[in-house]
Amino acid sequence: MLRFAAALAMFLAAPPLGAQTIPAGNIMEVRLEHKVTSETARTGDSVKARVSKSLRDNKDVVVPAGSMVQGRVDFVKTKTATEDGWMRLLFDAVVLPNGRSIDTVASASFHHDRPNAILTRVIVVPAFATIGALLGGRSKRVAGGLGGALAGVVFVENKHRYGRDMTLREGQTIQLRLSADLY
Repeated sequence: MLRFAAALAMFLAAPPLGAQTIPAGNIMEVRLEHKVTSETARTGDSVKARVSKSLRDNKDVVVPAGSMVQGRVDFVKTKTATEDGWMRLLFDAVVLPNGRSIDTVASASFHHDRPNAILTRVIVVPAFATIGALLGGRSKRVAGGLGGALAGVVFVENKHRYGRDMTLREGQTIQLRLSADLY
């Protein structure tokens, strides 16, 4: 009985034979209809976007450009004094121009890229140490170099210490990854 129920569930969940399908893992490019920012967004807030590039299977258009994509803010973290804000958007429906709605699961997370701190340290700290050694002259070269290196470390560590909000602008194109087949 359990096998029959499992087989029936798989049959009902499968797309109709010959249906046009966009497999999970594909990218859908959409253009936001309104601004979304970690400063004001709350979990559950509605998000709407329009498909900017048609999605095709092997031969036909499955989702034409201009189709509406509806979703919500799935998670949002506001900035703090030391950390940037970030958010995750989850889209669950595509409304085609003819009014037909297709259930889907597509998502994306947005955050600020952190600068390459190791590369910055490798360049800035020795540069400050060299400047300190030159300014220290012959008699205080070691002390000047150590002071310059210390100043370089302080500079690098405090360069990006304030958190920033994550803002997605109205009209901005974003990429969503399909988590389930779209048919």
